[in-house]
Amino acid sequence: MVKHQFLLKFTTISLIISILISYNVLALSNQQEAHYIDNNILFYNPDNNLNCFSVSYEELKDQNISENVGKISDLLIDKMIKDVDDNIDQSMAKIFTAAILGNMKWESEYNPYNLNKKDCTSSKSSCNASYGLSQWRAERFVSLMKFAGEYDKWDQKNFDKDGWKDESFPKIDIKTQIDYLYKELKSDYKNSVFDKILNLKNQNLTYDEQLKEATYIYGRYFEAFDGSHIKDNEEHQRRFLMAQKIGRTFNKSSDNCFLPTPNLGKFVNFLQTDIKWKDKPYAGETIGHSGCGPTSLTTILTNLKIDTSLNPSKMVDIIRDNQDIKVEYDGQGSSIWGLVQLSHRVYSTKHIYLGTDKDKIQQALDNGYMIITTGRGPIPYTEGGHIFPILGINEDGKWVIGQTVTYLSDPGLKGWDPDELIGAGMRDSYGIKKE
Repeated sequence: MVKHQFLLKFTTISLIISILISYNVLALSNQQEAHYIDNNILFYNPDNNLNCFSVSYEELKDQNISENVGKISDLLIDKMIKDVDDNIDQSMAKIFTAAILGNMKWESEYNPYNLNKKDCTSSKSSCNASYGLSQWRAERFVSLMKFAGEYDKWDQKNFDKDGWKDESFPKIDIKTQIDYLYKELKSDYKNSVFDKILNLKNQNLTYDEQLKEATYIYGRYFEAFDGSHIKDNEEHQRRFLMAQKIGRTFNKSSDNCFLPTPNLGKFVNFLQTDIKWKDKPYAGETIGHSGCGPTSLTTILTNLKIDTSLNPSKMVDIIRDNQDIKVEYDGQGSSIWGLVQLSHRVYSTKHIYLGTDKDKIQQALDNGYMIITTGRGPIPYTEGGHIFPILGINEDGKWVIGQTVTYLSDPGLKGWDPDELIGAGMRDSYGIKKE
């Protein structure tokens, strides 16, 4: 009986600890979520899914727009938000997607199987048929077929004097076509389209001005329809009007879904729970679960202007490329000392050991260091252990911390009293700065 009681108590305690750790890493309470909404603070709640980025299917139905628009927009925005090579916020992702869909209406009516068989009467290698959502033709059509694994299924019997035989009509699904479209957008051949549209966010333009310009750029350089070089022609105008119509169907709630790089005053702060990288494997789990270490170092190196191209996904790759420095521990997370050593090797940063000494940490902050710290306990730590950066000192003399999980950051910009921050559970810290 004693043994059974011990096992029951141990199991119960383990379950409670597990729930606490999971909560502190991955969930937002209704009260915390309300706080962020009421104070107009963008956040990411992992309990929400990507539907917060999609168009409203009810709106599509009301506007008599094909339901395929919803499927296409979900896939496109998901790809853009998760694109770790480009910092695409949800506003720009919506504009980009609406511009693509505005053009796509007049290419294929959103029919993924739309086929124009003309000029495809000889052989597959010289086929100039137009196919799919973007009416790919000639070499781009053949490349799509190869990408989808359909090309090798063809042979000469697929063709007759009237063109491509209907019985060999390919059925390339929407997802595969969007994967290919995005691959083209990211390629060197089409990269100018991608860059031109993303650069619109740096111009002083209204939403409609950005959308109109994005629709023109995509039509002119990606679709390249007849007359597309004439900017204000009727064809560009009707594509823009369709993009406008689609843009109005996007869910308004998506503006409060997440913020990839929250701005803490003058500081940039990365989140391990950002959907761009939260599912990437790390330390036996994922960045979203166990990536507070690499995320914190990313925030520090970015704010010190040592490497502004970094993100947590790239940092994990750097860790993997330097495995002789032990940073990553399966089931445990990261070694703070390993992160400091890694920073010194890769970026030649200077570091200083500070421990939990308030005066040393204060002096280091005064001297331009940013602090990477670890601890266990209540907010801003977790019961399972947590790493986060101390970025600077506010006008009240309190320490401004970054956080890798949004709800742990309160009181945020109000800063933390140094004694309270250390007393809450700090166990160790190092200062990092440029050499």
